[in-house]
Amino acid sequence: MISFLIKPASSMCNMRCSYCFYCDEAQNRKNASLGFMKKETAENIIKKVAQFSREAMFVFQGGEPLLAGVDFFEDFAETADAYGIKAHYSIQTNGMLIDEDYLRFFKKRNVLLGISLDGVEKVHNTHRKAPDGNGTFKKVFENIKAVQKEGIEFNILTVVTPEVCRKIDEIYGFYMSNRFYYQQYIPCIDEINSEQSVLNNEEYADFLKRLFTLYFNDRQRGVPVSIRYFDNLLMKLNGLPAEQCGMNGSCSIQLVVEGDGTVYPCDFYCIDGKELGNINTHSVNELLNCKNARAFLEDNHFADECKECKFFRICAVGCKRYRAEGVNKFCQAYKEFFEFSLG
Repeated sequence: MISFLIKPASSMCNMRCSYCFYCDEAQNRKNASLGFMKKETAENIIKKVAQFSREAMFVFQGGEPLLAGVDFFEDFAETADAYGIKAHYSIQTNGMLIDEDYLRFFKKRNVLLGISLDGVEKVHNTHRKAPDGNGTFKKVFENIKAVQKEGIEFNILTVVTPEVCRKIDEIYGFYMSNRFYYQQYIPCIDEINSEQSVLNNEEYADFLKRLFTLYFNDRQRGVPVSIRYFDNLLMKLNGLPAEQCGMNGSCSIQLVVEGDGTVYPCDFYCIDGKELGNINTHSVNELLNCKNARAFLEDNHFADECKECKFFRICAVGCKRYRAEGVNKFCQAYKEFFEFSLG
């Protein structure tokens, strides 16, 4: 099975989150927005997939992908059917545009949703605002409950800022009281975010230890909670590879397709000079084996001190976007957490 990460609305978004890495990334390209994806480009993705594999995971992200409109997604799925692709769908969204039409589509196509929510209202509204400056919590929470009512599978995606660190006990309790059992926590990347959202190692270590204690205690009681990072650590401890990108010590090619069909190796590297080609003119094999793809995979520097660390096997230094001179920026936080959790 092959996977594509697709940006049908490019970097366009109906929210203004102060820590958005993709907004920053796009602003540093020659063209910040590469436009809404045309039907022909969407069909070319499917056509190239059909030439390579009969099964595919299509992940839609942004910007805000739902800006493309429900007709885009319905046409995409129908085209995949026509090409005989066994397709699996996932959409990462800020949740603001979910309506009855989208709910019907999600349910019909068994779409897995990742919905961004930064905990309780006051914390969420600190950074996740509408263009008019108002907070977005109430609308997002209302739409999550509608998704839940329809029995649609979803994960909660929470960006870890200092506010989230300080309030994690309250946030976790809020999630569990609402049966938001599937959770992902993503630490801010300091150099591209607003000063107010920068995390330090002390804050992040305390966050990991407190959250793990809550998670561990609930798992011991049989509560069906899943926190992606901790689940992946357990996989690695049991001798299995992690499914989460960045946890196995080396990168893979994500095949990120922007609105105009330009393909990049990774969501964190949709920048000028990293292009693999264009889905309208290149095959999957050409994209995976081009010069820029090879260079991206080879750029995987570890510091010597990391190779000597007793936690290297479990840590693997993490995603290279979080590294500075071959060391993870949260190295001290992870060491403290591993000492705490692994003994």
